[in-house]
Amino acid sequence: MRDIIFHLADNHMEDGLRALFLRNDWQYALGCRRFEIDPKSDSDLFRVPGCTDGGVWKHAHKNLQIFKDKYRYAVIILDADFEPRPGAKVLQEDISKGMIASGWEEGRFVVVVIEP
Repeated sequence: MRDIIFHLADNHMEDGLRALFLRNDWQYALGCRRFEIDPKSDSDLFRVPGCTDGGVWKHAHKNLQIFKDKYRYAVIILDADFEPRPGAKVLQEDISKGMIASGWEEGRFVVVVIEP
């Protein structure tokens, strides 16, 4: 089982995280221990083309369902700046409910909402 899958809403997030994880000192930048991640992998850094912030909001649980037995943890990252502007709290709650309903246990995932 792999450590963490990052579900990203756009190619800017994907490019940024790939660059971060290509560094030898990324664990210090994140303030955590090193974990297994392949920055060149399309699974570890997962993005569905055309599925931007609104799509991640509505479909993260479906998109990640096939990975729940392949990864210990999931990090879902999206931006709150899209129509209809539901707000960070609603985005976190809705995605969390979907993740739990699709079989991800609480504590195995986190939803990060960027508020520009």
